[in-house]
Amino acid sequence: MITSKSPRKVLKLAHQLAGQVLPPQFSRFSRKDFTQPQLFACLVLREHEKKSFRGIEALLANSLPWLADIGLDKPPDHNTAGGKPSAAVSRVRPVHEVGVGQVDARSDG
Repeated sequence: MITSKSPRKVLKLAHQLAGQVLPPQFSRFSRKDFTQPQLFACLVLREHEKKSFRGIEALLANSLPWLADIGLDKPPDHNTAGGKPSAAVSRVRPVHEVGVGQVDARSDG
């Protein structure tokens, strides 16, 4: 099991894991503003920090290097992170099936 108290590491690891199991877009008709792995990482950070969608939006707006870590220029709007991305989280395979051993949580790059 991988644990971390660092919000930035949690965000980066969630993005990396989601990139292995989620397609980039929910459907071919989706807007291309954000990828599913990026939104998933924001949702994981939301749970880690126990914040509301607006709280995570504000946190990320003030943490531009964190956004750059997952390939974003701006944080998702609080309305964007809810709905379909939240539903997608419930469809993700359990972490033990993904192969967590393949991910190095200590890497900063």
